[in-house]
Amino acid sequence: MSTPDHNLFTLLNSKGSVAKMLSCSELHKKAERIGNLLLEKGRINTGDHVALIFPPGLDLICAFYGCLYVGAVPVTIRPPHLQNLQTTLPTVRMIVDVSKSVLVMSNQNVIKLLKSKEASNAVD
Repeated sequence: MSTPDHNLFTLLNSKGSVAKMLSCSELHKKAERIGNLLLEKGRINTGDHVALIFPPGLDLICAFYGCLYVGAVPVTIRPPHLQNLQTTLPTVRMIVDVSKSVLVMSNQNVIKLLKSKEASNAVD
């Protein structure tokens, strides 16, 4: 039986120590907030595809559930690799295009990378 403060996810650091934990209630609050943003700012409709370009972790999990809360279809995509933008960024773009995603969600680090001069040189 799960309680609101039951830990659902535990993120470990490279040494195997607990870096972050996410409880049922924390996941619910974050996913609900993301869902509301998708509706209000993203103007998402039920059935719309949303590209989630996040590294593996708790942000990805919250965004995934946020999409489900509002009836959007989450499309998870591994972010492009900084040292290999020439081959990884076109793949990311192709997945966004093929999935017919109407919106791309990510964190600040990935958005900064996607807006970089190096990224614009890697794709049209």
